Amino acid sequence: MAQTRLRVAILASAIGLAGFAEAQEDDRRALARTYVDMPANQAMMDQMMGADVLAAQFTAGLPPQVELSPGALERIGALMSEAMTSLRPKMQEMMVEGAAETFTAAELRALIEFYSTPEGEGVLLKMPPYFSRTMSELMPEIMQAMSARQTEIIAIIEEGRQ
Repeated sequence: MAQTRLRVAILASAIGLAGFAEAQEDDRRALARTYVDMPANQAMMDQMMGADVLAAQFTAGLPPQVELSPGALERIGALMSEAMTSLRPKMQEMMVEGAAETFTAAELRALIEFYSTPEGEGVLLKMPPYFSRTMSELMPEIMQAMSARQTEIIAIIEEGRQ
């Protein structure tokens, strides 16, 4: 009889812990959604999906000898922005899931708290141009480095297929 009560108590504890873990996961998911849906985050995504930013990123990936007219860049940026805008709902859901899986509830609260301040909002809004400028300046060197190692990369790929 005592063993049965012990088993019941252990089972009840396990069920309670599972419920607690599920509640914590729900809390993290709700916090992650709050974080992703913050106006500053939404404004940052608007910037990142803007035609000008996408055209600049596209240009950064072109070989140095390829030059495009401003009109061509504008059209490419518009096409890329349209494509990215259609992916935004999926991207946001992935960001919520990723944030909930990656950050603790305390970390999500800290992110929300910081990015709710004028300084935090400023940081978020400055990130896209900061990264875009850095990558556009560095991309020619990245392309050159990858090109210089192309033979080695192809050899590794061929070896990996066997």
